[in-house]
Amino acid sequence: MTPSSTPTSLSGWMANQSIDYYPQGDDWMQSLNHLISKFSEKVHLRTVLVVPFVLQICAAVGLTGYLSIKKGQTAVNDVATQLRSEITDQVDQKLRSYLGTRPI
Repeated sequence: MTPSSTPTSLSGWMANQSIDYYPQGDDWMQSLNHLISKFSEKVHLRTVLVVPFVLQICAAVGLTGYLSIKKGQTAVNDVATQLRSEITDQVDQKLRSYLGTRPI
């Protein structure tokens, strides 16, 4: 490359390049067919059909398990709160009867 043909900036270099990003006519179809054939050589049809179903099943099971655990934690916390309230009321009642004082 001679100094006279060297562009002075990157935009000048890019202007000299003739890159066609959008193939015309049947070129895009040939490009697509080539891409599909390259992809299909590496990936089996069984994999293409089975993997999405396995992912869906794993997602459904995981989400169901997560929601079940959250609901279980909420239920346990509610029962613990009720039990604490009942125990507090019983202790208060026993102390008042033992000490012989009136409730406030």
